[in-house]
Amino acid sequence: MLESEFHYSFVDKCRLNKGDLIYLSADVIRLALLAKKQHLRFDPTVFIRSVTQIIGTEGTLLIPAFNFDLKNEATFDIKKTIPATGILARSALNLPEFRRSYNALHSFLVCGKHQNEICNLKNKSSFADDSPFNFLFRNEGKMLIIDLDLQSSLTFAHYTEEKLKVQYRKWKQIPINYINEIGEKQRINFELYSKKSGYINNVNPMLEILLQNDAAFPFKIEDIPCLLLDLPKTHELFADDLRNNNGRKIVYFSRKLKLKNFIKQFLGKA
Repeated sequence: MLESEFHYSFVDKCRLNKGDLIYLSADVIRLALLAKKQHLRFDPTVFIRSVTQIIGTEGTLLIPAFNFDLKNEATFDIKKTIPATGILARSALNLPEFRRSYNALHSFLVCGKHQNEICNLKNKSSFADDSPFNFLFRNEGKMLIIDLDLQSSLTFAHYTEEKLKVQYRKWKQIPINYINEIGEKQRINFELYSKKSGYINNVNPMLEILLQNDAAFPFKIEDIPCLLLDLPKTHELFADDLRNNNGRKIVYFSRKLKLKNFIKQFLGKA
């Protein structure tokens, strides 16, 4: 088997269709080990292009290229800043067919039919109505998760939290020294609907609800767990838990963590 055949064979089993709008989140370590067992090399570029080949020219692929850890006055270069979200994002950053979306904290590398629509959005807030997350919701987006649990992958949940203006989050401004696609520099205040001290997200308990309501479709490829999510349904089910169950399957409060954060802030000021 050729390396290209190995990558395509795996992606071909991921239940994707021509014309799909796909948000891809993956840990490819076990996939790389699987390739090695077959005396092949895992190539993230070939893997990515296998996905785009399957969804076709009418499809759109979004790979998270987040830099959520940027601090006040940090510099973000839309073409050069290395994403904190793994090897697929780092590889896509260098592929000519991909463009990066606007937001410095939660950008996507985008390829396909809706690339320009998504990359021309100017969302100051990561999860606002003018964000790629809302585009995914409004356009029947799907999320393909490979070898990750919900807690490690479902940043989309924060879109629902911001949409509902949950009480355990508050607005935070993060000024960034921003360099755009043509090298222009400017200072932009991005906004993040940030958790208040002591609150912790854990969305893994929502998986059972998603499965019961045909919003999540689990499968395995060579013992590697995968999950395909219907994002509009996922949003509605998360919203239902936040409205009618106080978000018990999404977030909890820890006095210990709040005390720890208070001590850390106090020592930082000292």
